[in-house]
Amino acid sequence: MFFLYAPGLGDVAANFQAVSDSVKWILSFAMLLGPLEIFTLLVVLSPALWCR
Repeated sequence: MFFLYAPGLGDVAANFQAVSDSVKWILSFAMLLGPLEIFTLLVVLSPALWCR
């Protein structure tokens, strides 16, 4: 499994203390949905699905 790391820019370069709690929840939810979208695309584009 691989992980994507990106440096923060501006106020969040050291930590996310400057970001509000609601934005942290939204970003956390988006990070959880990202891999689910990838798995959905892999299933839809899988040749085994279309051979039936």
